[in-house]
Formats: sequence, structure tokens, C-alpha cells
Amino acid sequence: MLIKTTRDERNEYDVIVFLTITGMLAVISCIFMLFVFGDVLVSVVFGVLIGFIPYLTLRLRLNKIRYLMSLEFLSIVQNLTQNYNAMHYDMYHALTETQKDVKSADLRKVLIKLVSDLQVSRNENELRESIQVFTYTVGTNVSKRLGSVILKAYLYNEKVLNALMVLTKQLEETEEMLEEEKSSTLDFVYNGYLTAPVFIGSLILGYFSSGAQDWFDLQFGHAWTIFLFCLSLLGVVFSIIISIFLKRPKNDL
Repeated sequence: MLIKTTRDERNEYDVIVFLTITGMLAVISCIFMLFVFGDVLVSVVFGVLIGFIPYLTLRLRLNKIRYLMSLEFLSIVQNLTQNYNAMHYDMYHALTETQKDVKSADLRKVLIKLVSDLQVSRNENELRESIQVFTYTVGTNVSKRLGSVILKAYLYNEKVLNALMVLTKQLEETEEMLEEEKSSTLDFVYNGYLTAPVFIGSLILGYFSSGAQDWFDLQFGHAWTIFLFCLSLLGVVFSIIISIFLKRPKNDL
């Protein structure tokens, strides 16, 4: 599901290719660390952590889409409600008209993908899978409810105007709560980003304080100093990734 929602083109071998690349990255990192440190446990831990980076990269891409969707989700549901009423309760054409008003290119792709999948779906299972991809992309309880509403309207021809209006009202009430959540996590976000300049500054400070000694040899000529350097660098990478996640909270009920 993660690969489906973060790639524009789909291939039946996407998962296999991704797992192969991730596995190779972990194994190569593990071998390199074993060669440098000669410690199996340390090498395995570093290999596993580095192997998680491609997965976290996809999660960051998905998180970006979810954050953008949370910013426009209210307007999308409002437009969908208006278009659904204007199109005489035709959900497919309502979705088609709604995607035209979406400003973000990434979000437009999400809705276009949903409309295209609904158009080519040949049975109920494929319809449910298409809507499941959409709800996973948005990643909120609200999107699951919207997906259920779309499925009822598209598959069973039920009139869901009242359900859309109730959903719109509930989304409006959560806007203020989302702003409060953003402000409460800003300190953690800044602390995460701060690790990068602190790490670079510590290297520069070490260089100037080494005096007549060879800084490069002191930093990279011994196993433990290399270990601390790699551990600190990995910590900085993960702290920045976590900060990016915290910076983009989901707009959820």
C-alpha cells in the first residue's frame, strides 16, 4: 500500500525490487561496519537501522501527501458535497469535478488516481481496493468515513448528501484543534532540526581545538571515534526524520 500511494507508475515487481534494494543496503552496511569495527552486534544494529532509511523515505513522502491533504481536505469535502448535489447525486462526476478545483498537484494526482481506478474497476472487490488506496493515502479516520460514503454512493446508488454535510461540519470543528496541536509540537521539531548544526559545529570545534595534532587521524584513525561519528550521524538523520513527521500532524477526528 505504501508503494502504491507513493509511486506514480505501478509495477507488479515494485515490492520485490524495494525489498531487494533495502536488503542489499542493510547487508552492505553491515559488512562495512563489521570490517571497520570487527563487532558483529554493532554491525547488525547499524545495518538494520540503515536498512530502514528507504522505508522511512517513502513514509516521509506519504506523510507529505497526507499533510497537504489535511490542509485541503475540508475544502475538498465541501466541493465534493456541492458537486454531488449539483450533479444530481452522481458520485463519479462529482469526484471528477472536484479534482479540477484542487490547487496542489500532488493532491490532484490522488483524486485523479481514485477517479481512474473507479472507472476501470470491474467488480466490487476492485472498487473497494481503489477506495482503500485512497483512504490509506489520506490516512485519517475521516478519510475512511468518506471512503465508505463514496462506496455507498458509487456502488449502491445511495443518496449520501446528508452524510457529506455532517462530515463537513465535523471537519470544520477540528480546524482549531489542529492549530493547537501544531503549536504544541514546535519545540520538539526545532530540537530535532537543531541536532544537525550542533553536529557540524562539534566537528568544526574539534578541528580547531586539536591544535598541532592531526584532526583527521584523531577522528577517523581509531575504531571508537569512527563508531561515535557514525552513531552521531545516524542519530542526526533519525532526529530530522522524526522532526519532519512531527511538523506535519494529520487533521483527524
